[in-house]
Amino acid sequence: PRPLWIQDWAGKRVDSFGSRVLWNWELDGEFYPGWNERVKEWEEEGIRTLVYINPCLSTRVEEFKPHGRRNLFEEAKERGFLIMRENGDVYVQSSASDEFQFGTVDLTDPEAREWYIEVVINCNIMCSCTVANTRYPPLKEFEGDVKCGMGGEGEGVKGWMADFGEYLPFDVVLKDGTDGARRHNDWPRLWAGVNGEAVGRKKNWKEYLFFSRSGSLKSPLVASKGGMFWVGDQNTAWDGNDGLASVLTAYLTAGSSGFSLTHSDVGGYTSLNVTGVVDGEETNVYVGRTGELIKRWMELSAVADCMMRTHEGNQADKQLQVWDTPDLIASLKFWTDFHVLLHPLRRVLLKEASKYGWPLVRGMWYDYGMESFGMNSQFMLGKDLLMAPVFTPGAETVEIWIPRGEWVNLWTCEVTSVEVPDHVVEVEAPVGRPAIYVPWGEKRARKYSKKIWEGLGMMEKGGRCEELYKWKMPWSKKDEGEREL
Repeated sequence: PRPLWIQDWAGKRVDSFGSRVLWNWELDGEFYPGWNERVKEWEEEGIRTLVYINPCLSTRVEEFKPHGRRNLFEEAKERGFLIMRENGDVYVQSSASDEFQFGTVDLTDPEAREWYIEVVINCNIMCSCTVANTRYPPLKEFEGDVKCGMGGEGEGVKGWMADFGEYLPFDVVLKDGTDGARRHNDWPRLWAGVNGEAVGRKKNWKEYLFFSRSGSLKSPLVASKGGMFWVGDQNTAWDGNDGLASVLTAYLTAGSSGFSLTHSDVGGYTSLNVTGVVDGEETNVYVGRTGELIKRWMELSAVADCMMRTHEGNQADKQLQVWDTPDLIASLKFWTDFHVLLHPLRRVLLKEASKYGWPLVRGMWYDYGMESFGMNSQFMLGKDLLMAPVFTPGAETVEIWIPRGEWVNLWTCEVTSVEVPDHVVEVEAPVGRPAIYVPWGEKRARKYSKKIWEGLGMMEKGGRCEELYKWKMPWSKKDEGEREL
C-alpha cells in the first residue's frame, strides 16, 4: 500500500508564523467535502490515508471552526483533563506565535488518556465511535450530518503523524502528583504510549501506522505496535545545525539509541523571511527552499528513510513545492521509484530491526570499526549500501571514506578495490547521481543490487553491470563465511 499523508484534515488557521492545521482533532467537512468518499476510492486504489494529531488542543476553535461538532479544548477543560497551573487555572501555552494558543491533555491521568484514545483516535480517526459517543458525548448538540471522522461510524483512515510531545513546562501541576521537571523527559514516552495503546487494541493493528516526532527512553518499546519516528521540523536549509546535514546526524544518533525506524520531511519544514535591525542596520534573514536543496533531500530520503514523505512547510504558499516544476516532479518520480526498488532490502532490514533492534541507517562504526566513530557525513543502509550524501549547494563531488574491500559504484558498476585502512577519496556526485556504493564482498548486498539494476534497466546483456554480476570473487565461500563472522 502507498501512504498519502494529509496533515490539514482537521482544518487550517493562519497566524504570523504561517498556515497550520487547526488543533481540534476531528474532520473539517467544509474544508474537505466528500472526504469519506475520496478515502474509500483511495483505499480501493491501494492508497492508505494518513492524518495528523498531537496531544495539544487549540483554544480558538469557535473562531476558526464554528461548524465543528466538538470543541475538544472546552471538553477537556470541562472534564479536568488538561495540565494545570498551581493556581488551578488551565496551563495555556503558545507555539511559534503568541496568537497560537493551546492546552495540553494530562497524559498522567488514566481517564484523560482514555478520553483521548476513544474520542480522537478510535472515533475521529478510526471511526469506531460507540464508546466516544456514549461515555464522552459532545458538550453541545450538533445539527449537521455526523460523518466518519467527526463522530460517525465507518472505515476510517489507517494512520497519522503523532506530533509534539516535548512541550511539557517544568512548573505544571499533573494529575498523578509529579512535577513537570520530573516528567518532562518522560512525556514523549507517555505520548507514544497513548498512540501505541490505541493501535494495539485493534485486532488488525498491523494495518495501522503512526509516526512520532518526540522520543525518550523506551519510546520505541511503547510504540512497538504500529509506531515509527521522524526527526522533526528541520529548516529549509543545508546546514548541520537544523538543515539537511542535521538529518543524517539525527538518524545516526537515533539509530544508536534504539530508534531503528526514522525518516524526515523532504525539503524541510521551517522557512523564515524576517527583517529587523541588527547593530543599527536593517537586516533581512531569509531561509527557504531551492530546487537543488529539494533534490538533494530526495536523494537522502530515498535511500535512508523508512517512509519517503514530503511536507508543504509552514509557509506553503510562499515556498517551492515538489510539484511546482516539471523538473522537480520528474525528480520526485525517479526517487520515489528508487525508494520502492529498495523495498525488498528494506523488508529484510525491518525484520532485523524488529528482532534485534538494529537501525536501518547505521554509522560506519557498526561494521567497520571504531576508527570511523563519530563520522556523520556518510552511512550504511544495513550493511548493503554505502551512501555519502551531498550537503553543500553547488557541489558536484563529495568526499567519502571507503573501507577495505571491493566496492561497486551503483550508477556505473565500476569497482574500487581498497587495501589500506584510511582510503578517503573525492568522487563524482552530480545532482541526481549521489555517491552510493555496494560492498561487493557481501552476498546479500550483491543480491539486492542486482534487483536495483534490473529496476533501473541497467542489466542489459553484455553490459558492465551484467558482466560484473558474473564476476568470480577472489575468495572462496569458506572465506566469505569467515568475513561474515
